[in-house]
Amino acid sequence: MAVVVHHGDMHSGHFVTYRRVPGPRAGPGQWLWVSDDSVRRASLQEVLAASAYLLFYERVRGAMLDTVACSIDYTF
Repeated sequence: MAVVVHHGDMHSGHFVTYRRVPGPRAGPGQWLWVSDDSVRRASLQEVLAASAYLLFYERVRGAMLDTVACSIDYTF
């Protein structure tokens, strides 16, 4: 799961990404802030406060569906 944020205006600016830490050992609230060649940890509160430009979702399959309150599935 990731959130892309744009800083600037329609003519110029910069994109940064908040990316949930992947893998089974990562907790649900572990996020990374990524900008060009910089990476740092970010809090869930920071991610939720960001002005999202684009969202990326992950499909949840199998037994994990029982623990998910809402699942979004876009099929193209």
